[in-house]
Amino acid sequence: MSGEFVLRMQGISKRFPGVHALDQVQLNVRKGTVHALMGENGAGKSTLMKCLIGIYAPDSGTIEFNGQQVSIANTHHALSMGISMIHQELSPIPHMTVAENIFLGREPLTWYGLVDMRELNRRTRQLLGRLGIAVPPEKKLVRFDENRFYQLMAGEDEREGGALLYFNLDEPLAITGSKREFPSPVKFLR
Repeated sequence: MSGEFVLRMQGISKRFPGVHALDQVQLNVRKGTVHALMGENGAGKSTLMKCLIGIYAPDSGTIEFNGQQVSIANTHHALSMGISMIHQELSPIPHMTVAENIFLGREPLTWYGLVDMRELNRRTRQLLGRLGIAVPPEKKLVRFDENRFYQLMAGEDEREGGALLYFNLDEPLAITGSKREFPSPVKFLR
């Protein structure tokens, strides 16, 4: 049964002083599907995802990813497994280029250990082309609105063929102010 799921979170509990944030939570995700965690503020949606991405360690429960039980130590560990999270509060580095932001911390290097800008821009151009995003990789991020940045961050997960991408959009309309401008994460996830 567990082989049909790319992710299984079973019996996940998490307590903070004075708060039982998660109590025996279950989440099963099949490959190629899109899910929405919905609930009121304080329901534990973000806490559950922070347990998945390694920001918090669950107090109890198990996480299986691609059929293997895992203990995700930190966000770098999660990223190495192909689990990404795009936070509601984005932290782009505006003075850096699109390519530099997408590959931040994973830049291709030359034989001398320097960032290979030609290869970085080539990979970014290829990645954005696959996603249908017509943006020059050399362009500084300061020139984009948040809608466009969400699209570019979706590309960040694709860079390594990520297996699981989570958008943290607790209040998605607060980002843009209107439904008309709201980006479509589902388009990129599929």
